[in-house]
Amino acid sequence: METAYQNTLRRAARAAGGEEKLAAALGAKLADVESWLAGDAHPPYETFIAALTLANQASAGERRSASK
Repeated sequence: METAYQNTLRRAARAAGGEEKLAAALGAKLADVESWLAGDAHPPYETFIAALTLANQASAGERRSASK
C-alpha cells in the first residue's frame, strides 16, 4: 500500500515533469527521491512540504483548467 509520502511525491514528480526534475526542484539527490518514492525512507519535513505544495499547485491548476 502506498503511503501518503509516496502518493504526494508521485504527484509532485508528475507535476515537475519526472523524478529528475522533482529532485532538482526540491534541491535533493535523485537517489534520495527514488528512495522516498520506493518507501524505503521519508523525506525531511521541509522537503515533504515543498513536494506537497508543488503537487497541490498542479492539482489546483488542473481543476481551474477543467472548469473553463
